[in-house]
Amino acid sequence: AYQTPFISGKDSLNNEYTGSDGEKHAIPGTLLISALAMVPDVNKTVTMDLKQAGNFLFIVGETGAELGGSHYGLIGGEIQAQHNKVPAPKADALARYRKLYQAIQAGLVQACHDCSEGGLAVAFAEMCLAGGLGVEVQLIHAPRDPYWAYSNDDAILFSETISRFIVEVRPEDSDKLRVALAGVPHE
Repeated sequence: AYQTPFISGKDSLNNEYTGSDGEKHAIPGTLLISALAMVPDVNKTVTMDLKQAGNFLFIVGETGAELGGSHYGLIGGEIQAQHNKVPAPKADALARYRKLYQAIQAGLVQACHDCSEGGLAVAFAEMCLAGGLGVEVQLIHAPRDPYWAYSNDDAILFSETISRFIVEVRPEDSDKLRVALAGVPHE
C-alpha cells in the first residue's frame, strides 16, 4: 500500500528469559521489520523536542475511543466500555503523511512526534522533557465521531489512535499549516 521496501525482517519465534523464579520462560513469537527511506535534505527534517516557548501545538489526526490493548490499560488504568476499541489503521493515512511531510519540507513544522504508546499525554511529556519546556493543554469534550463520547480526560489523553502526530508550529506559521493540512483532521 505504501510502496515502501523492507530492508530486513526477522522472526523471533523461540526466545526465552530466566525469570526471578530461576525458571526459563518462553515469550510469544515476535515479528521485527526494519525499514528505511531516503532523506533528500537532512536540513529539512525535524526532531520531537519542543523548540520555543510560545509556539502552538497541533494534533494532526483525530483522536478516537481507542484504549483497547493500550499501555494505559496495561498499567491498570480504568477503561470504560465505550473506549475499549482497539486502534485501527486509517484509510487516509498515506495522504495524511504526505501532507505532513510537505509541511515539514516547507519549514512550517518545528517539532513532530507520533502519539503511539501512551497516547497524547506521553507524547506531550516526551516532547517537553526533550526540549526542556512545558505545555499548556486544553482538553475539548465534544463528540466528533459516532462511536466516541469524550466522557473523561483519561480517554482523550491516553487513547492510542494511530496515524496521529503532535506538531509544534510558530504562531506566524499556524494559518499556513492549516492550509497545508487541508482535508486532514487537525486541531
